[in-house]
Amino acid sequence: LEEQMKLRHKLLPFLYTCSYEAHKNADMLIEPLYYYHPDSEAAYKYGNEYYFGKSLLVAPVTSPEEKDGYARVNVWLPKGHWTDIFTGDEYFIENENGEEKTLLRTLESIPVLAKSGAILPLSEEKGNGTPNPKALTVKIFGGDGEYEMYEDAHDRNEDGEFFTKFVSRETLGENGSAEQSLTITSRGDGGVIPEGRKLRLCFENIEKGEISLKIDGKKAASPKIYADCVTLELDFVAGAKYEISVKYKRDDKFTIWKKRATKILTECDGNNHSHDDANRGIQALKKMSDAESYFAFCANLSSAIIDRLRETL
Repeated sequence: LEEQMKLRHKLLPFLYTCSYEAHKNADMLIEPLYYYHPDSEAAYKYGNEYYFGKSLLVAPVTSPEEKDGYARVNVWLPKGHWTDIFTGDEYFIENENGEEKTLLRTLESIPVLAKSGAILPLSEEKGNGTPNPKALTVKIFGGDGEYEMYEDAHDRNEDGEFFTKFVSRETLGENGSAEQSLTITSRGDGGVIPEGRKLRLCFENIEKGEISLKIDGKKAASPKIYADCVTLELDFVAGAKYEISVKYKRDDKFTIWKKRATKILTECDGNNHSHDDANRGIQALKKMSDAESYFAFCANLSSAIIDRLRETL
């Protein structure tokens, strides 16, 4: 519960922007699937699922945890590329009608899936107050997307509004080469935001890559930060234009799945020797279609682990 309360506090910039959108455009924070997929029968069938702020798909856990430590969540995922913001699991749905899946989750998380191009601002302010944050972490999920964050002087009971716009674009080249760009612009009353604001930009679907940065059209240094994804920190100035480019080698879906399998087998409880053997077997597979036949003879793994490995196939 403590971690969830901390997460809610981090989400304040996102939630406040959603409240502004509800006020201005009647866009609700929580909306059912059929608002966006009215022609899909599954969108009406999965009534527990909902869109949270348009860019996040949430599937609440309503079944008890089983003896193996996992609860099962039946979900429907629309066509697209989805990333779980808690586990990092990636789901590539190519069927025009979407896909039904069973996801396994522990008590630490529920499925909250960001669609491709989603941009999620998180406050790094401590305490229980609600000031506009001096430090923000912004998660950028691979793909094309736009997001405009709204802030005002609510904590001082003064007038003034400030908007920060993020525009991301993905360009795919030959032989797996790719580039993710992000442009940040702002408008409004710069006095609304704290002096010395810092942005920590996390490109969630890019493990490593080459970053370039321009500020108001001029090249700037982009110090290397060691993190589990490509990350850049900026000293943010109201009215300045920031252009970030990340060039990287894009893994195919099979390689992404193999990396995920290694992570699952490394982190889960059980016989380490059996898990090592299973991981070697998975890494030796040549194509995705071989995975199911491999699982059929994988007697040393529990059914829960196999189900976790099957989730993103």
